Amino acid sequence: MNQIIEDNEAVKMPDSPAEHPFSYNACCKKTLKDDDSFDGQLNFEMGHEGVGVVTCSGYGDGYYPVIADIDKQSGRVKSITVVFINEEDDDDDDEHKNSWGF
Repeated sequence: MNQIIEDNEAVKMPDSPAEHPFSYNACCKKTLKDDDSFDGQLNFEMGHEGVGVVTCSGYGDGYYPVIADIDKQSGRVKSITVVFINEEDDDDDDEHKNSWGF
């Protein structure tokens, strides 16, 4: 993108506030903050928690397996795990490192 802007094939847009607190723009702003946090809580428009959470994956957009731990008695979901990097990916870690160092 930097090269495209430098070649005047695109124009860098000014930063704009997120119009809605749980929009794609708001999610990006939560994960690209200057304070080295790569995740964040998404709040409703009135400010209370509960919309969701966002995080960086380490490798960018793509498909990541989600594993649910379900209580056998109630059938309710106890927890979920999103696998961003599996053990095979760990072996190739250096070739996948991003600008955050992971």
